[in-house]
Amino acid sequence: MPFLQIHGLGATDMGLTRTNNEDAFHVDDTLGLYIVSDGMGGAASGEVASSLAVEEVARQLVAQRAAIEAIRTGDEDFQQLRGLLRKAVLAANKAVYDEGQRLSQHKGMGCTLTCLLVVAGHGMLAHVGDSRAYLLREGTAHQLSNDHTLAAELVRSGAIPPEKLRTHMYAHVLSRVIGHQTGVEVDLLPLSVLPGDRLLLCSDGLSQYLELDQVATELGSDDFNGLPARLIAHANSAGGRDNITLVLVEAHLGAVPLPPRLQEVPSKLAALRRSFLFQGLEFAELSRVLHVCQTRSFDADKVVFECGAESSGLFVLLEGELHLEHPRLGRLAVRPGRSLGAGSLMEPQKVRSRVVVHSGARALFLPGERFRTLCRERPRLGQTLLERLGCKLSRQLEHAYARFEGEQTELEAWEMF
Repeated sequence: MPFLQIHGLGATDMGLTRTNNEDAFHVDDTLGLYIVSDGMGGAASGEVASSLAVEEVARQLVAQRAAIEAIRTGDEDFQQLRGLLRKAVLAANKAVYDEGQRLSQHKGMGCTLTCLLVVAGHGMLAHVGDSRAYLLREGTAHQLSNDHTLAAELVRSGAIPPEKLRTHMYAHVLSRVIGHQTGVEVDLLPLSVLPGDRLLLCSDGLSQYLELDQVATELGSDDFNGLPARLIAHANSAGGRDNITLVLVEAHLGAVPLPPRLQEVPSKLAALRRSFLFQGLEFAELSRVLHVCQTRSFDADKVVFECGAESSGLFVLLEGELHLEHPRLGRLAVRPGRSLGAGSLMEPQKVRSRVVVHSGARALFLPGERFRTLCRERPRLGQTLLERLGCKLSRQLEHAYARFEGEQTELEAWEMF
């Protein structure tokens, strides 16, 4: 029996100014696959591109149903979803590109593509273009996708303020498109899908008329089945300048209790938010961090590290209590929410304190290798994290000089071991 039930709805509308609908969508509750695509290319080409892309992604993943079911039953690793979905999107890109090369009337056509695959509470989002994905969780809305437009790139680089995004001359000039080249860079976001979550995938014909607080209000409606018609009516009443397409996804608790890995997601995200390294990160980036962490458990009185041992990653304490014992500086209790070992994220370092479990403890562990890979794969996130790490190390150096000079200072250094 499933512990999570997923239900999706889709709808599309031509809008008030377009003469044809170039959008496409797909809803498959059995497979857990949800797709929105916004076509471009003039005449019927945009419609061809979006339909072809959606059909190809669905075809690729249906062909992998056995592998997806193995992940659902726990026989295969969830991380395989990343490869399956990426391969499907790349196949869609090739299919659209090849069709554009085959027929001159379709040359240059393309589309956006936003896909969500949910398997046993594991979600994987794949995204190219400026269609969007949102999540509503516990009354708060989060934008999961980044727009791949020139204007959005200018905002992310700090060249223009966020409030100029929608009115900028490059607001609808895409920096990534399905079908324009033989290959395309695909954004992939792992996330856990929990009971009560609602997700919205939509073309910019809707998102251009929605602020984040409106997403929270609309998705929080008690009338889930009536949401597609209401959101389309909202976009048309605001101007309806483009085709309007959306897919809504809702998660419910199934017949059996949630496994611990899903029950613990909110507390793990909260623990990461309390660490100096991850405070203030947007939900999507925090989810990326969580999905490269490991969970480690320690029995009472266990010695985690002897002084002088080598460490190569960050610990964020979830439960219990650790004691740091330094031969000269004494003992410090470390309680949930505190992080240890940030200094060893860039390269392995020797631990300067003995680390002992005072009571049974559990912690998130971010290996240094995974941290560095994440920084390379997500340069803007990496810049943020490395700047914070650098500032912390700089303060630690100041403390070290102060202690050397005999000044009395706070021992903030414990967070680095």
